[in-house]
Amino acid sequence: MDTLKVKYQPRIGLFLIGFIVLLAMSIFVLFAAQQPTHSHVIGRVISRLDLDAGLVLTVLGWVGIAFSIAAAGAAYWTKTLGERYVEIGAGTIRTPASNLSKNLLEIPVSDVQNVSMQSIQSTRIITLQHAKGKVEFTSMMFPEKGAFNALFEALNAINENNKTRSEH
Repeated sequence: MDTLKVKYQPRIGLFLIGFIVLLAMSIFVLFAAQQPTHSHVIGRVISRLDLDAGLVLTVLGWVGIAFSIAAAGAAYWTKTLGERYVEIGAGTIRTPASNLSKNLLEIPVSDVQNVSMQSIQSTRIITLQHAKGKVEFTSMMFPEKGAFNALFEALNAINENNKTRSEH
């Protein structure tokens, strides 16, 4: 089998868009919390639930800002990990242990037990089960077009090859 090496890191643009949208919404909610509750729909809806609209909106705004900061931290962390790849060749599969890990796993091709793909909304996930556990690859972690599909095809070919060997 030829060597396959695909870049495995998040698309930072998606992180940045999510960060900016969440931060903007959180700031808007904090602004709404300072206004009289009858002056906006959100405040009236929360008040009808017999809750303190100002307090609920303030908490939601600060929680949103905290998540925004956490998302920015995760994006920064992934940049500190450097270039990461999933590589198939020389009888092994080399892959990061998880999306945000520096640790590498080396899985012998002969240890591959099952390969499957599932879709959750617009995100596809490859699950590779091997003798010592499983590894998941999400489509959002492949910045190069076609890399996710190429990886799935290569892993699926290994899986089929292993099944054929075990039948004989």
